[in-house]
Amino acid sequence: MTPLALFLPRLDAVPRWLQITAAVVILGLMATRVWLFFRRRK
Repeated sequence: MTPLALFLPRLDAVPRWLQITAAVVILGLMATRVWLFFRRRK
């Protein structure tokens, strides 16, 4: 069970702009973590 599955039933009550903002923030954090991970390996 993924953490995202817990939020899916409640997404209908959340405004569209807030969903997009949350998605951008999460993707940004993941991208930063992956970028730092690969940068540190070199």
